[in-house]
Amino acid sequence: MGTDGSAGRRGAAVPAYLPNRRPACEPPNAMEPDAVNEIERRRTNLRAGIKALEAKPKTAKKRGTRAAKKVEPPAVEAAADADVEPEPKRPAGRVINKRYELALVDSLKQHPKNARRGNLEAIDESVGENGFYGAVVAQVSTRRILAGNHRWLSAKHAGLAKVPVIWVDVDDRRAEKILLADNRSNDLASYDDSALIAVLQELAEDGGLAGTGYSDFDLEGLVKKLAGIPPTEFVAFDASLETTHICPRCKFEF
Repeated sequence: MGTDGSAGRRGAAVPAYLPNRRPACEPPNAMEPDAVNEIERRRTNLRAGIKALEAKPKTAKKRGTRAAKKVEPPAVEAAADADVEPEPKRPAGRVINKRYELALVDSLKQHPKNARRGNLEAIDESVGENGFYGAVVAQVSTRRILAGNHRWLSAKHAGLAKVPVIWVDVDDRRAEKILLADNRSNDLASYDDSALIAVLQELAEDGGLAGTGYSDFDLEGLVKKLAGIPPTEFVAFDASLETTHICPRCKFEF
């Protein structure tokens, strides 16, 4: 039934007071031209995107793996002076001390391959003046002394019952290397003569040089050496005695 009381039929005229009512002849899903154009534009863009993806070459990728990140090597600063050689890489250090204890002097043994011949008189003087200091380094398995052999002998001379010992748990080959390195590193050392003379002069003026391993004669010789003054006289000795000369650099005896 129509709003005017007449029977409704398809194709009837739309009353004037209903201007926005969709005409009966227009399809129910019809859309405005602008909306249609927007949909077509989006479809066109979607098709173009799909074609671009299909045209891109595919790379094989294993499941569960990530692409390896390229790691650049650290930059190395160029040496300011091309003639300066870089310092050699030092091996990583480690502490091999096993334990520390006061051990019986008679429980330790001299190493049969120790070629060092120390000045026991000077060491005895030091132990008597200053006391026994430091520690003996010894191999656990053999109880052989690897460092401090002559101080151990001085301890025996002084009548000490025990001495401090640092035990190292190493095999025989490593023990021999430690034995040689301890002696050789002392051979390669040198002195700053000016600093040495300064401390010796201070001690000489305040109690004397006993227990230092140096004498007043040694100090006088160092002062003249530093000043470039050649020796004018030598300590008297019996000319009939056989003397041995040792090169201070290579230790060659003649």
